[in-house]
Amino acid sequence: AYENDVEELAEGVEDIGLNGFVSTSVDVVPGQPFSVIYGTGFQRTENDELIIGADGWPLVDPVRKPLGDPNPDWIAGLRNTFTFGDFSLTGLLDFRQGGDMWCGTCGIMDYFGTSLTSADERNDVVVFDGVYNAGTADEPNYVQNDRTVALAEADPNASFSSFYRVRYGFGGISEMSIYDTSWLRLRELSLNYNLPSNMLGNVFTGASISLTGRNLWLSTEYPGIDPETNLTGDSNGYGLDYFNMPNTRSYSATVRLNF
Repeated sequence: AYENDVEELAEGVEDIGLNGFVSTSVDVVPGQPFSVIYGTGFQRTENDELIIGADGWPLVDPVRKPLGDPNPDWIAGLRNTFTFGDFSLTGLLDFRQGGDMWCGTCGIMDYFGTSLTSADERNDVVVFDGVYNAGTADEPNYVQNDRTVALAEADPNASFSSFYRVRYGFGGISEMSIYDTSWLRLRELSLNYNLPSNMLGNVFTGASISLTGRNLWLSTEYPGIDPETNLTGDSNGYGLDYFNMPNTRSYSATVRLNF
């Protein structure tokens, strides 16, 4: 299990930026998990309700804020070997529960309309689950939102900026692209065959042939690149996906000879 929180920094230091961009970064901040994802988000009430504007669209928070914890709740591995005669099959399963990632890849593809998400939303008309202020700025009176908006205008002459995935800027608000990175992964699978002694003659005392595959299968609801990768590689700043290179799938054959 993981519990990774920053308790304090040097006197006078409030924030240490590790990696990222102006709108989205991973930082070291007292009271937050290490490498916490900081970025642009929507305005919310003290009860964490989304605040909707007069036009029916969520309002942008002018202050960047913590949006996600890239550290998993726990990780585990399960290795097992099955033997039948001279053959053995060994497999390693990796489990990861929890942990967030900013999918910048998703945000940019949504912006340009090349993702399945943007296609699915083309005809959607929604009421955002939130509240709007029926009072004043000094004396707010939040009531349940009931204002309908179309996520994408059907009119081909409509402004490009009217689309939901475009109206908040290039790649959207950071909060729109935070996803859970839980996974189940077949890390390794190896089939081994020990040659029987009557095939070895007088030269070898033992021999075996192994066929191995790595990263053969992944089950995850994360919509971006492989959630095990990181924009800046093996660094202290993790939790960012921006057209990362995925993990490689590899195969190998091994012959072992004992003299």
